[in-house]
Amino acid sequence: MISYQEILDKKSILDKIDKSIYDFRDRPLETEFQKLFYAYQSNLSKHHDYGIEPALFFFHEAERNAFSDKLDDHFIISISNGIIEFLLSKFNDNTELLNVEGLEKFKEVEKKADSPLNKLMYQLCGYYVFYHELGHLIQKSERLRIGLNKEFSIGECHLREYDADIFSALCLGTHLYEYIVTKCTDADNEECQLIIGAVTASIFVYLLSWPSARKPFYLEAESHPHPLVRIIGILFVLADYIEKLSSNKRRINLNRDAIIKSSFSVIDKIVDSILDKSEMNNFLKTFIDNKEEVIRYYHHLINLVKNTEYSAFNKRNKTAKAFSESN
Repeated sequence: MISYQEILDKKSILDKIDKSIYDFRDRPLETEFQKLFYAYQSNLSKHHDYGIEPALFFFHEAERNAFSDKLDDHFIISISNGIIEFLLSKFNDNTELLNVEGLEKFKEVEKKADSPLNKLMYQLCGYYVFYHELGHLIQKSERLRIGLNKEFSIGECHLREYDADIFSALCLGTHLYEYIVTKCTDADNEECQLIIGAVTASIFVYLLSWPSARKPFYLEAESHPHPLVRIIGILFVLADYIEKLSSNKRRINLNRDAIIKSSFSVIDKIVDSILDKSEMNNFLKTFIDNKEEVIRYYHHLINLVKNTEYSAFNKRNKTAKAFSESN
C-alpha cells in the first residue's frame, strides 16, 4: 500500500489543493493518525470496482472539514485533523461518557462487546465522514472540481449530499452488522440492539455539533439539507438496513424500531456532556415545530436518490447485485 510519504511527494497534485496537508508524523497523535490513514487508504483502494482509481487519502489542516476531489485523474478524499481530534476528545477519550444515570443497561451490555462503546462511537463517526466523501467520488459529479456553487441548483446539491449520507449509512450498517455477528457472539437480540443503538447515537451528536444545526429549519436553501433531515435519514436507513441484513442472513433477529429507540435513549443522556445544554432543546423544539415538513422532505430526498441513475446508492446496489450473482 502507498505510504503517507509517497502521498506527500505527489507535489503536482497537492499543490493544486487550497489547503495545507497535515503531516501527522512526529506529533503526539502520530500512532492514531497512522492507523486511520492505513484504514482509510486501504478501504478507498478496495472500491476500485467503481472506477475511482488511482485513489489517495490524506489529512489536511483545518478545524473541522472534509472533502472529495478529482485531480490529475486521481480520486481524493481528505479529512481534517480537527475532525479526528474532535471525535477523539468527545468519544474515544471520554471513558465516562455512558456512566450516566439511566444508561445502566448500556454499560451492562458493553461487557458483551469486544471494545468500550465510546471507542466504537468514535470509529463509527470517523467512518461516517469517510463513506460520505466516498459516496461523492462514486457519484463522479463534475462538482468534484467546481464545488458547491451557483452552477448547481439547491435541489441538485441536496440530492447529492443526501445520496452521500445514505450511501454512508448503508456502509455503516454493513460494518455494524458484521461486528455484531462476529464480535458480540454472547449477546442476545435485545443486547445487540442496545449496542447498535448506543453506537449510532454518536452520528446524531456529531451532526448536532455543527453550527448549521442551530439554524432555523429550512427546506430548499443552503448547500446541504438541514441537519434534522440528515439525521433522520441516516438513522432510519441505517436501522432499516441492519434489520434487512438480519432478516436475510437469519443469524440474529434485529428490529429497526428497537434500534432507533435505543439510540434516542442514549442521545438524550449524553448530548449535554458533549455539547452545550441548549443544543438538544433547540433541536427538539425545531423538530416538533416542523415534524411534518422534516418527514416529507426526508421521503422526497430518499425517492430522488432511489430514482437517480448516477446516485452512489444505486451504483452500490448494482455492484452488490453483480457480486452476489457471480458467487
